[in-house]
Amino acid sequence: MSYAHYPAYKDSGVPWLGNIPEHWDWAKLYLLSKRYAGGTPDKNVPEYWENGTIPWLNSGSVNQFDIDTPSAFITEEAYKNSSAKWVPEGALLMALAGQGKTKGMVAQTTFDTTCNQSMAAIVWKKANPRFMLWWLNSQYLNIRGLASSDARDGLNLEMLARIPCPLPSEDEQTAIAGFLDKKTVEIDELIAKKEELLRLLAEQRTALITHAVTKGLNPNAPMKPSGIDWLGDVPEGWSIGPLRRWMRGDTRNGLYKSKEHFSPSGTPFLQMGEAFGRPVFEGPAADRVNASQHEIETWGVITGDLIFARRSLVFEGSGKCSLVGELAEPHVFESSMIRVRMDARQVIPEFAHLYFSGKFSRACILSTTKQVTISGIDSQQLKATTLLVPPMSEQRAIIKHAQELQQTFSSATEKVSKAIEYLKEYRAALITSAVTGKIKVAWP
Repeated sequence: MSYAHYPAYKDSGVPWLGNIPEHWDWAKLYLLSKRYAGGTPDKNVPEYWENGTIPWLNSGSVNQFDIDTPSAFITEEAYKNSSAKWVPEGALLMALAGQGKTKGMVAQTTFDTTCNQSMAAIVWKKANPRFMLWWLNSQYLNIRGLASSDARDGLNLEMLARIPCPLPSEDEQTAIAGFLDKKTVEIDELIAKKEELLRLLAEQRTALITHAVTKGLNPNAPMKPSGIDWLGDVPEGWSIGPLRRWMRGDTRNGLYKSKEHFSPSGTPFLQMGEAFGRPVFEGPAADRVNASQHEIETWGVITGDLIFARRSLVFEGSGKCSLVGELAEPHVFESSMIRVRMDARQVIPEFAHLYFSGKFSRACILSTTKQVTISGIDSQQLKATTLLVPPMSEQRAIIKHAQELQQTFSSATEKVSKAIEYLKEYRAALITSAVTGKIKVAWP
């Protein structure tokens, strides 16, 4: 989509703004607004935070963009005995500090409220708050850059006061804000639809693979009852039993290593985030530890090993089981995981990985542990988990089928992901172009 431009531009002399329409002006934020930080009532006085009636916001509230939900309510007594200040409806709030991406984010209040001391309230006197919300939003990276690169250093009110702000006429500010309110909603809806498509693609892929590893590829194959509710009927020629029946050796919990054992010249140390960050781990691990030859032999991982998470967090996510691929050098693995080695003469490791990566894996684990929720799983529970094993020829056919599905779905997923990336870039560019006058919107 193309947009019109203004007839003439001038150099603003401000790097953040660049060239602006000839009739626009600019001013530093302190000339256009009143700024102040909030306060937090004493958390050690429970009465301040019980049955309160005054809305109060923490730094994470800026993630709402349009803030419509208080973080908490404080009492009148809490307000009087703290540095908390009222912030009027429609004012902007900027996070001066906060975890992750929070610092520098800006949002608009939709109700009168108070906020903590890590938030700056910006009450506009000579500008349209909504226009300035979009302006400051477009300058997120520049604003974060006002503080030092140290993540612990925050912004302050003096830094905010020096922010340059474009000044179209009041009518133009209103028109630009209205345009961005409308267009960003449209773009966000498109992004949401494509993100939902990604979810559906992943769900369909998992469902197809799950069907293959539990029902086989022959729709006319004779079936038999598995005796397990969540598994249902299974192909007649397949074996079913506890995982231990097809293991080589025993399971092995990982190796505990404290920070003093970490060494750049040590053995690669496979940790939870790396093991379950991708379906097949091929190394090298990011961290290394000092490990003896005995530890490498006892707690090492080799190609074809299955790694299971012992903690519930991973079982509730998408990665429940990871397969160890080709490794250029020996690795040891951490104590939050369990290693399983399959008897490759009976079960191809890639097939077992497909089976335990299916969407029914949690039901499988739950049926073994007899628990409603899992705080963790131990080796004995894992070895008792049901495994369904086809003949070797069918295992190979299912693995090939899964690989073909993966290629098909990866191609579709890549196209959708690129479309989402483009829409996000277009959204950011549109906002910046509109608030700096690079495009002319809804104005004579």
